Amino acid sequence: MTLKAVPTFAVEKSGKVQKMPTWPKRCILVSMAFMGFSLTSGIRRSFTEAAFSLQRDAHWKMLNNDTSAGNWTTDFIRSLQSSFTWGLFIGHVIGSALSYKYPANGVFAVAILLDSSLHLVVAGVMQVHQIFLMSLLFLQGVADGLTFPAFQSLLRYWAPPLERTRMFTAGYAGLHCGSLLGFQVFSASERLFSSTTGLYLYGLMGILWVLPWFLLVSESPSKHPGVSTREKIYIIDSLQLQEHVPFSVMFAAIR
Repeated sequence: MTLKAVPTFAVEKSGKVQKMPTWPKRCILVSMAFMGFSLTSGIRRSFTEAAFSLQRDAHWKMLNNDTSAGNWTTDFIRSLQSSFTWGLFIGHVIGSALSYKYPANGVFAVAILLDSSLHLVVAGVMQVHQIFLMSLLFLQGVADGLTFPAFQSLLRYWAPPLERTRMFTAGYAGLHCGSLLGFQVFSASERLFSSTTGLYLYGLMGILWVLPWFLLVSESPSKHPGVSTREKIYIIDSLQLQEHVPFSVMFAAIR
C-alpha cells in the first residue's frame, strides 16, 4: 500500500483535502507599491535631514573660521529643494507618456532604481560638488515623478471599481510612512556612523527592492504567471462591466 504525499499548502478538514487560500496578487502589488513609495519618501527625508545636519556643522565651523564644510546655507538648501521639485513636475509629464507606451510595472521599477542609484551618487558628492548636486537632485525629481503615473496606470488593469479607492490609498500611504521611518532611520544611522550613512542605506534598499518587484508584479492580470483564474476573471469582468459616461451623446443632445 502506497501513501500519496500531501502538499504543504493543503490542510485536511472533514476528511477532505482543501487548499489554503492564497493572498490575491493585486494585494501583493499594492504592498510592493507601498514599500516602493516608502523608499522614495525615505530617500527624500534622508537627504533633507543630511542637508540640515551639514548646515549645522557648517555653522559651527564658520564660527571657528573653518570654511571646509562648504556653503550649506538656508538659501542653498532651498535651491536644492527647488531643483528636485522642478524635476518632479517634469517627471509627472514624462511618466504619463512612458506609462502609456511601455509596461507600467517596468516604468515604476526603473524609476525607483534610478532614484536609488542617484541617491548613492548624491551621498558621495554631497560634501564636495554642490553645483553637481543640484543637477543630481533634478534628475532624482524626474525619476520620482515617474512613479505616480506608473502606479495609476498599473491600477487601471488591476483595481476592480469597488476596490480602486482603497488600493490607491493603501499604495500612496507609503509616502507618509516612509517619511516617518526615514527620520528614525537617519537619526539612528547618524548617531552610530555619519550623516551620509542613511543616504547610502536607502539607496541600497531601493536597488534591492527592484528584484522582488519584477518577480511579483506584472503589468496586468492576464500577463501574471501566478495569478489565480478566479482572481483574473473577477478583475477582468469587473473592469469590463464599468459603465462609461457617454459624453458625446450628451453633447449631441444639448445641440
